[in-house]
Amino acid sequence: MMRFIKSAWLPTAIIIFAILMRSYDFFQRGHDADMFFFNARWARDIQRSGLFQLYYFTPDVNYPPIFLFILAFSSWLVPPFIAGNVMPLEFVMITKLFSVAAEVIVVGLIYFWIPKNTRLKWIIPLLLAVHPGLIATSAFWGQTDGILTLFLVLTTLALNRNQRFMSWVWFAIGMLMKFQGIVLLPMVGILSVRRFGIISTIGGILLGFGVISFVYAPFVAGSGWDSAMHPFTTGAVDLNPVITGNAFNLWYLITPSIWTLLPADLTYVPKDNVIGFAGLTLKNIGFLMLGGYVLIVVISMWRQYVERREFVWATALYLAFFMLPTQIHERYLYMAAALSVIAIVQDQRMWFIAPVLGLSFTTNVLAVAGEHFYWFGLDLKTILYGSEVATATFSLFCLIGLVWIMATKGHQAKIISTSENQLKLEAA
Repeated sequence: MMRFIKSAWLPTAIIIFAILMRSYDFFQRGHDADMFFFNARWARDIQRSGLFQLYYFTPDVNYPPIFLFILAFSSWLVPPFIAGNVMPLEFVMITKLFSVAAEVIVVGLIYFWIPKNTRLKWIIPLLLAVHPGLIATSAFWGQTDGILTLFLVLTTLALNRNQRFMSWVWFAIGMLMKFQGIVLLPMVGILSVRRFGIISTIGGILLGFGVISFVYAPFVAGSGWDSAMHPFTTGAVDLNPVITGNAFNLWYLITPSIWTLLPADLTYVPKDNVIGFAGLTLKNIGFLMLGGYVLIVVISMWRQYVERREFVWATALYLAFFMLPTQIHERYLYMAAALSVIAIVQDQRMWFIAPVLGLSFTTNVLAVAGEHFYWFGLDLKTILYGSEVATATFSLFCLIGLVWIMATKGHQAKIISTSENQLKLEAA
């Protein structure tokens, strides 16, 4: 009993601390504009037309089913609107609860994943617990990127532990949460083929497809195929056909005319359908740059598949997704910011990447928020004001630095015993 108490007190303390760090903002409205214009309205429409018919009767819904289940549950407990168009605080809190819980679960998962023979076992979960960008997105803003990241972490952990089928199951669940989960597909596919073989990969794909089909079936029946697929088709791109949707990325960096404009009404941001060079639109150029970077990551994974660098590769994919395409929103850096902290466990050089991405992500999120956000008593929105160009530049350096990290070996945190897994893979 005493041994259990000694081993349980530290993770319990870190998890409680993570909850306390989010508690104040959780009980406040924070930056709730999106909650009012989208979440509450969609929840009201679920009450009126039914959950499975929502895609048909509310065409602007661009989230896959898991978030709709969350809204249905929240509106079942508390009505999204009272006295006309007043959104009660209780509805805001219940909707936030899922995002905050997802972040806390990630903290616990990473603690128990990291072996005991390193201080990183408590340092990394603690960094996730106090991360200002994560807290601002979930507890302050109420966005759902933390839920997607939970499924991405579970997918990556499954790959790390050679769980050939569960990696596809968790990936499928992530796709049912947000379309941005697709960014992890190259890693899941390449590592599955290289580590487990073609037959197992096909089996995993079929299993993941079965999960998606099972969840989506009632929505297709209730809303029709075209409407139900909206989150993966027209609802996934071109909602804001501009070079950047308030993201401080490469497109922001090379367009000085918007340095003093963002965050702003996106109607004032240059469109991405104009011709850049070689007859290509800016949108197509962005996709080509993303494709080129993904190819670099794929080559690294193909050659180094026996190495345990899954979180490094995942960070590279999501940072490229944030930095290179057009139409990117500020919150899309969430995944890279969170994954880069965990990646320190697999490569110590990520210490140079994770803090920079944490600063950049916090700057991105708070620049959009109309309200002030306090972290350990510091008004971060005021402190970080004016650092947008600098953080975008540093993020670009991180994108380049990750190529070097992926291309070279060494500097690994020697805390995860992979020799047994490597022998199995090399013998396969």
